[in-house]
Amino acid sequence: MLKRSNFYVCVCMICFLLTGFTFKGEEKEARVKRVIDGDTFVIENGTSKGEKVRLIGVDAPETRRTARKEIGYYGQEAKQYLTAMLNGKSVKLVFDIGKRDRYGRLLAYVYI
Repeated sequence: MLKRSNFYVCVCMICFLLTGFTFKGEEKEARVKRVIDGDTFVIENGTSKGEKVRLIGVDAPETRRTARKEIGYYGQEAKQYLTAMLNGKSVKLVFDIGKRDRYGRLLAYVYI
């Protein structure tokens, strides 16, 4: 069970990553198409589906049940927060050494 204090730590981490963290790596400008959950969103890339991006350093609770994971407490709140911060905005993606995860999503720090 996710405690309320853990939710606030998650929100603070998202704020930290979206605002003031500086990192020198490969960069890309993109427009956010939609938010999937509290740590994953889709950017426009010229296709109808777009491309999924996972925030580095953030592990938000799940918003839907999958074969391996249950819905997490405050998952919808984390998604709503990220939607308010990113939906429809242009962002700068900064990549680390590993550019993709095992699911093919881009891994990036995000700057508004």
